[in-house]
Amino acid sequence: MNLDKIIENVVKKFPQLPKPNLWDKHGIKRFYFNKKEGNQDFTFFIDVTDIKNIQLRQKPDAIWHSSYPKKQDIENLLNQYLGKKQAGTRSIQDGVLTEFYQVNPEKFDNFYCYKLELIGGNINEVGGKFGYQLRNKFSGFWNFSDYILLSNHFIEEEQLNKFVEELWSKESETYKNLTKITFLKDKTLSTKAIANFFANFLKFHYKNDISRILEKHKEEEAKIKIKKECIIRGWVINDLPAISLSIKSNIYYEDTFEKFLKTLENKEDIINFPVIDIELEHTGKISGSAGILKDHRKRLLSYTRREKIVKKLHEAPDNEEVLIIDEFYHYTASTLHPLVITKNAHLFEASASKLMSHLTLSPKKRISIENEIISLFKEYITANFNSVNTPKLFKKGEEIGFKNNLKFKDGSIHSEDEYVLKILKNHGIYKLTSKFENDPTLETVLLLSSTYSRYQDFWEKLKTEMIDLGFTPKLKKIIKLDKITPIEIEKSIKTISVDNFDIILAILPEKNNQDRIYELIKSALFSSNLIKSQFIFEKTLHEKLQWALANVILGILAKTENIPYIFSFPLDFADYFVGIDISREQKKNLKGSQNYAATARFYGKDGTFKHYEIQEDKIEGETLPKIILERIFAKTMFQGKTIMIHRDGFFRGEEIPFLKELGEKYNITFQFVEVIKRNVPRLFKVSESKPFNPEKNQIFYFSQKEAIIINNEVKGAKTAKPLRIRVCDKHTNLDNAIISVMAFRMMHFGTTKTPKLPVTISFSDRISGFVRRGIKPPKKSGKIPWWY
Repeated sequence: MNLDKIIENVVKKFPQLPKPNLWDKHGIKRFYFNKKEGNQDFTFFIDVTDIKNIQLRQKPDAIWHSSYPKKQDIENLLNQYLGKKQAGTRSIQDGVLTEFYQVNPEKFDNFYCYKLELIGGNINEVGGKFGYQLRNKFSGFWNFSDYILLSNHFIEEEQLNKFVEELWSKESETYKNLTKITFLKDKTLSTKAIANFFANFLKFHYKNDISRILEKHKEEEAKIKIKKECIIRGWVINDLPAISLSIKSNIYYEDTFEKFLKTLENKEDIINFPVIDIELEHTGKISGSAGILKDHRKRLLSYTRREKIVKKLHEAPDNEEVLIIDEFYHYTASTLHPLVITKNAHLFEASASKLMSHLTLSPKKRISIENEIISLFKEYITANFNSVNTPKLFKKGEEIGFKNNLKFKDGSIHSEDEYVLKILKNHGIYKLTSKFENDPTLETVLLLSSTYSRYQDFWEKLKTEMIDLGFTPKLKKIIKLDKITPIEIEKSIKTISVDNFDIILAILPEKNNQDRIYELIKSALFSSNLIKSQFIFEKTLHEKLQWALANVILGILAKTENIPYIFSFPLDFADYFVGIDISREQKKNLKGSQNYAATARFYGKDGTFKHYEIQEDKIEGETLPKIILERIFAKTMFQGKTIMIHRDGFFRGEEIPFLKELGEKYNITFQFVEVIKRNVPRLFKVSESKPFNPEKNQIFYFSQKEAIIINNEVKGAKTAKPLRIRVCDKHTNLDNAIISVMAFRMMHFGTTKTPKLPVTISFSDRISGFVRRGIKPPKKSGKIPWWY
């Protein structure tokens, strides 16, 4: 059906519409439906850039006439004539799908903006809670976002301010700093505020319908419960308001955290423990303790109206622990369930491998569930962002200059996907240290648990591989640990001379407390100034040696300061690439000083590791560690240089202003890149209408400042998790940031997992945790990558 015929049929179907006029210029056909009454304009138009891209739009300041049919009805008819599915569905034959959808702000006749005036306190915290109160008190939907309170229902200022006065008496602690609500008549809405309004409106409005859909997919096993959760968030994509819809599986233990807490031998183990509230809505990690309920009951009861939590707050004893979640939210232990993950599965006598089968969803299963839910929203969304509808937002790494190649000693270039150990044997280690150039002997110490008797097999295989690489492995010493206790470990390690070995290989038992064993031995080695060590667990040698051996060998090469390979292309847009993580130790009370730890790992433009920095300090109050950043970067070697910083997660507080100030002071150009790994919506590859995991190096651009990328290859039944890359200043090019993240994923040595993060920030959380607990090398700066 040609275009003119389509418009003719629309007019026949909806005779109440005015007769359209055609405007045809610059390759765009626009059909105007003009209607004016007095000073009010009711004009809309249908834009056609090609036969597959038809959009219904309103003129600025025009409103939708009461006699017109619903916009969605017209759009559905257009889609029907074009053979397209109705808005809200996603279906393409070939290409890349996303979990992102454009929303239709015109669905609501008007938005009304209000300003909150405070004399102190956290405006986001107060605004979020006030929006919740307004939903219960007045009609319409209310949402606080981007410093604006937004509603689709108008309420007079006087009524709102009367309600504020009521809250002063009922919940004075929460709203004591909220002084006034002001209606903003001519406020220009931010796209972000609209997107967040839609995300929270849909989540709230369709809560029961979503629960019914997810209930069909619930699972359980003894006291382990598996709950699927629908995550809806607001986004700005290509300057348009959008939402994302993702499915997440939470596995929680039936008992509350209060009961679980009694089973823990070491109460410090609760730090970073994942939890979910008893209403199964809020997940997070424990940051610390705020004290006992006796001191917080009244305050906590003023915060919440959630029935189950209120009941628990009334019933719980005065001495029950109040836990801090994600450094912000406060819950009593009896209002939380422990979340079960592979790392803590042994605490609940659960199989880690079985848990993974519940946690993972295939692309096909994930899309099936999501399509059921998104069909609920079809009148509020206009389209899925995919490579057919918005092809300019999708690229591959190769299109922006990324090269998936590494260079070896003889100058040959090979793909990272090839088996690197074989390439090293045939084409040589890129650079040996002078020690091994002169003498290939690799003096090795084996540190074994006494229960392990098969080390000889491992040693022989390792020796054969190292000989093929040009080394002469020599077993200098075997130390068996009869008991893995601090005293036994210290006695054994004292027998090792610092100058009498090249590498310590520690083979550890596979036990429930293996992390604790690792930390005990690592800490003891550092205390004796023994830095060059590689740790391997018995299970790895028994079940995965064929795959793990290459990683063990690469770890040995890196820790003995050799360079196995470099990039095939230099990253010329910066002189240094540094992964930085700044963390603080949660205070046990809410006053006093805090311990800050910053770790930084520096790499060159050819991918080689240069050195690490560890800086710590105790700082009063909430002040960010400017002094720590200065200690890391105020060095002659960095003056006049460009440094790209990979931040593990978001830059916090004043970190960027502090670094810019240091840059001006010491003549350093900083480039700021956030690498965000949590809560990133997914991409899917579709071939012949069947969904698969996307290919490695796939990019989806939000804007000139932000994108998500697939940075590793995922096989099997689980769905790939993207990384979100965001540049934080106008001098940092997004494509350069993406190339750097893709390139540095190729420089991992000593890990048995498929790398997704760049090596600059891999293990950042773990390294910071080590440092805060005093598990660190004796020197603040060094050239040995001790964290593998």
